[in-house]
Amino acid sequence: MFNIVSQQVIKHSRVDPDVIEDICVGTVLAKGPTYEARTAALTAGIPESVPIQTLNRFCSSGLMAVTTIANEIRAGQIDVGLAVGMESMSWKLVARRLVLVLLC
Repeated sequence: MFNIVSQQVIKHSRVDPDVIEDICVGTVLAKGPTYEARTAALTAGIPESVPIQTLNRFCSSGLMAVTTIANEIRAGQIDVGLAVGMESMSWKLVARRLVLVLLC
């Protein structure tokens, strides 16, 4: 899913993937978020030289990713960055509850 979203973001934003200087992905419960993020970036045509960071924060990891990229731009560290929120904590908890109910 993240691969498809990344491709569509690049396509619809008309941003040249070669100008992206940093990627920050907020996630909360993924098993291998950095690998998923790198795979999605490569699939979207972003060069492998672009660094990727993932952060894990309950309920606001996507917002933290946006804040991180915005602060890098404000500080003059980068000109163009990509911030991504990768999953929903609320949905994960609902799915777990459904599994527990089905097991009982």
